[in-house]
Amino acid sequence: MCTRASSGGAGAPGRSCLGRTLQLHVTSFGSSPRTTAIRTSALSVTAAEDRREATIFETQIYDAAKSLEDYEKICEEKIAAIAQQIGQPAIVEEDKEPVPSLAGMSIGRYKNAVYHQEGLFSVVYKAAALESEPKGGLVALKVTTPSSMEPPHDSKREARALELSASDHVIPLLETFREAGTRFVLVFPFIPFDLHHMLQDQRLSKAQARACLKDMFSALGFIHSKGIIHRDVKPSNILLKSPDGPAYLSDFGIAWAPNDPGSEAPDSKVTDVGTTCYRPPELLFGNTQYGCTLDLWAAGCTVAETVVPNHPTLFDSGELGSDLALIQSIFKKLGTPDLTVWPEAASLRDWGKMQFHEYPPQPWPSLLPKASKVECDLVGELVRYESGARMTAAQLHAHSCTSLARPPFHRYPTSPPRLPTRNMAFLFRNKQKNNVELAKSTKDLTLRLSEEPKPNPKLEEELARNLQQMKITLQGTPDAEVTQESMYQLLTLIVQEDLLYLLANNIHKLPFESRKDAQVIFSTAFRYKPTGASDPQVLHHVIQFRPEIIIALCRGYDRRESAMPCGGVLREALKYDAIAALLLYDEPTPDGKTRDLASVNPDLPSTGEGVFWRFFDWIDKGAFEVSADAFNTFRDILTKHKSLVAAYLQTNFEIFFSKYNQILIQSESYVTKRQSIKLLGEILLDRANYSVMTTYVDSGEHLKIIMKLLRDDRRMINYEGFHVFKVFVANPNKSIAVQRILISNREKLLRFLPSFLEDRTEDDQFIDEKSFLIRQIEQLPPAPVPPPAS
Repeated sequence: MCTRASSGGAGAPGRSCLGRTLQLHVTSFGSSPRTTAIRTSALSVTAAEDRREATIFETQIYDAAKSLEDYEKICEEKIAAIAQQIGQPAIVEEDKEPVPSLAGMSIGRYKNAVYHQEGLFSVVYKAAALESEPKGGLVALKVTTPSSMEPPHDSKREARALELSASDHVIPLLETFREAGTRFVLVFPFIPFDLHHMLQDQRLSKAQARACLKDMFSALGFIHSKGIIHRDVKPSNILLKSPDGPAYLSDFGIAWAPNDPGSEAPDSKVTDVGTTCYRPPELLFGNTQYGCTLDLWAAGCTVAETVVPNHPTLFDSGELGSDLALIQSIFKKLGTPDLTVWPEAASLRDWGKMQFHEYPPQPWPSLLPKASKVECDLVGELVRYESGARMTAAQLHAHSCTSLARPPFHRYPTSPPRLPTRNMAFLFRNKQKNNVELAKSTKDLTLRLSEEPKPNPKLEEELARNLQQMKITLQGTPDAEVTQESMYQLLTLIVQEDLLYLLANNIHKLPFESRKDAQVIFSTAFRYKPTGASDPQVLHHVIQFRPEIIIALCRGYDRRESAMPCGGVLREALKYDAIAALLLYDEPTPDGKTRDLASVNPDLPSTGEGVFWRFFDWIDKGAFEVSADAFNTFRDILTKHKSLVAAYLQTNFEIFFSKYNQILIQSESYVTKRQSIKLLGEILLDRANYSVMTTYVDSGEHLKIIMKLLRDDRRMINYEGFHVFKVFVANPNKSIAVQRILISNREKLLRFLPSFLEDRTEDDQFIDEKSFLIRQIEQLPPAPVPPPAS
């Protein structure tokens, strides 16, 4: 049923359950005609009063109860009495929102369906159930187009997997049907809530959250007994009929089922599955033979997210959801594994291709603040490197039914001791500086820090206090609002004292938390627009008078400590094309100063010695967290401002693609190699880069590099390489060099391509493109012919 929330302990009965229900009935009606009835029952319509009244009722019942059963019985009687008095049912289990009678569309036999939400390859509509359905209510119509879905997404396989998975806590599949020839529709009961939003909205008690996890483990236990792997377990895929449950595991769109014709072979499963921060490490290092334990890691991440206040995700994959950022986050928290900790890694194809910084493991109580020992132990049994050592779903279900269940009823103090309220201002009590003092002091301290040969804890502590005060002045706190006057004054002083340049050059020397504070100061300064201004004033000043700050931020990639904070600031600034131009056209000057953009001649080729060219080494040779962040910034430079980059690449074609092919496309790092091939495809297929694309595909040497990718032993390298290879073959104006290579390899290609990635049977676009390329190669002339004049 319910457990005590915050007042008392884990074993006390559901003090919060009655309070929430009483508040629901009191606050749901506002000033409706039922107000009189509410007042008659001595319940107030204000939030503060209804909480007080509910607490009084609850305390009286709690004191009178002799057992847990007695307490719950009296609670239910009181709720029912109040519900009857105000004319409302005691429990609302389903979404009773009526479907509009006129505004909807017809989908099969379902009328007046209205849009609800959409996914990558599907759109979900909500409609009234058919009259023949005895329970009535609402249904969810998941409309898909199988021919346009990309593996591993497959709605037909999803339907077959759901039929095998039918059980108490797997979303029921009511029916399927075809619509308008190409569309395939799956029909489910409409279930209004999901765990993700319930957690974010703080709408679940601990007992309700535990019951939801229990249902999730029940569903996983059943599908795993059938050999089915869900491959996308996460809070948003756990649906709840009401806050009290039941909960259902949903979205089997990428599920794997043994012996299903739409599933990959057991030893060559797709690794591009799961959602960002819920993906286990074996996927990130190329394991194609994974089993049901893949779901258990994601379930552990879901448990961790559920039991921690404010419900952050356990791991973070960065702004762009990159594999390297996720690996870094996992290693930082669980420790960098070796083969003693993770023997399975020795068999993973991408293990050992990159050297990682060795992080120590953090204890679960520090990773899961305020979680109980039982909850920490449960997450620890799931979120572990060795996949075979994770608890099975059946064991997890038993664990959730016992260890996490409500302890026997006994009394606890009704009013726990109240801690004094505190806010960030206490850090500066009697020590706060005004803005002038703060800016001058921070400059002096940063200069001293830059000259210190060894760490100076006292100096670092004082500088940390200054940076924190600056951050609060610019960003505010829940207890202290930002004043525009103070913000403007502080930013003006920061510019006058040249603090941004000093911080950019010395951010690696700051303590960890201070580096984050410095990042906030930079980002806030770069975004700041005074009232009436059209452009960010500080950033405008940096571009015009102090571009060295941007170059210094780039050089933050020289050190592991400063890579991520500097990278975050750079990507914030790269929203503006002038920042991209500063980086692209940077060149060394005799006086050592950064080039003025006004003096740049974009028609002159680069010397290859400016800061932009350093990104190739930072990506290829840097520590993995440096490499991941540098690639994200590199990608933003090349994709955010298309016309600027197109002109730059045309002028610097030879040097750019020479480095790109040699360093990135042929990198020893799987992640760097795959991301670089994908980015190359994006660059070549962007309409703004048409001239660049035609020049690239004229090169026989480039074709040789790409053809080698088709023979790589890693399937996603093959797939990304195919999307570049097709540009060479589809080009109607092939150069003599490209024709010569294709003609000399014609027979080999015609033997190779029919079986190339042949398991992608549901990827109609890929199949069509591959067939087109085969026809193009078959129709090549016996010998190269000069291309038509352009």
